[in-house]
Amino acid sequence: MATIEQIRAARALLGWSQKDLADRADLSQTGIARIENGTHQPSAQTQEKITAAFEEAGIEFIQGGLIRRDDGVRMITGENCYMRLLEDVHKTLMDRKRAGDLLIWCADDRQSSADVNEMYRRLRRDGIRMRQLVEEGNTYLIGPLDEYRYLPSSHFVNVVKLNYGDKFATVNSGETRIMIHSDAEAAKSHREIFELLWGILPKPTGSTAHERF
Repeated sequence: MATIEQIRAARALLGWSQKDLADRADLSQTGIARIENGTHQPSAQTQEKITAAFEEAGIEFIQGGLIRRDDGVRMITGENCYMRLLEDVHKTLMDRKRAGDLLIWCADDRQSSADVNEMYRRLRRDGIRMRQLVEEGNTYLIGPLDEYRYLPSSHFVNVVKLNYGDKFATVNSGETRIMIHSDAEAAKSHREIFELLWGILPKPTGSTAHERF
């Protein structure tokens, strides 16, 4: 959680008023004021909203301080950071003229929580298509088999990566820290590699998942 001092410093660095932060975090200005003067302890959900608003503006909270990134990189941290990444996927792809593809590298449906699976369903309902590279032999596949290709175990690394729009995101192994690159050329390069692999890797022939999309 960002400290009171970090929240104030982040606002000052961005030139935001308390109302600016409240508007971006979908909170009240009164609530922000109470948090900053120490008379209100925010809930975990409120903390996440404040952190997400700052992260979207390029602020990264570090031990004892913060930095402002201007290199097209956004950091998302915390226990629910993967869900916040999927929210960014949804917003990014829905802001385009038409929904696009979400490409997932080194996925494992067995690791997805119920909330993540529900978010995947929401993406699908809104026209966002998903394709995933999974480890050979993994038959726990929730989506249609056409959406998967098998990576050889020798090339499967337990680091999830996502391509969407002009962005490329890398998730650490504990899903507590995510780096999002807003770089059209880098995203295109990774997408082309994905497409090359997609064309040569084998497709699964069955699923043992107890739930399906």
